[in-house]
Amino acid sequence: MVRTESWKYVHDAQGDRDELYDLRADPWELHNVVDVADHAAVLADLRLRLADWSIETEGNQPVPLPEDKHYRMD
Repeated sequence: MVRTESWKYVHDAQGDRDELYDLRADPWELHNVVDVADHAAVLADLRLRLADWSIETEGNQPVPLPEDKHYRMD
């Protein structure tokens, strides 16, 4: 999981479904917006931040992302 002041991204390592929350519009995290195309740039940024953190803290072995079918937005 990674969060900023405005966003929270939860990676599901089991590959079921990642989660993305707009904390300003939805502070109770009731609406997962991971599939909303308007948030693709935010999602990409948070995934990169999580991957970078994972590499830095887990002996240079990143946490694997789920298959594309779980997070593609086309």
